Amino acid sequence: MTLRNITHFLAQKALGKELAVAILLLQTIASALQTRNVGDIARFVYGKLPDNWRQPKGPATETEFVDMIQAGQLFLGKVQAVLKP
Repeated sequence: MTLRNITHFLAQKALGKELAVAILLLQTIASALQTRNVGDIARFVYGKLPDNWRQPKGPATETEFVDMIQAGQLFLGKVQAVLKP
């Protein structure tokens, strides 16, 4: 069992399944950003989502997910601009 698997298991027990998956996705994103081997982060992350989070069974199509991530990036940029001294 890898450290990542142990962390995910502990997060599931302590925080619940949804937050554990969110942490796992954040770790995946951080890893991809560090190695810079991914061109489109949003599409990469969508591919890493659990099957039940993706269409046709899940709530989001790839386009919807990517649009949501881009909207979040835009919002974060605006917040950061407002908070700059």
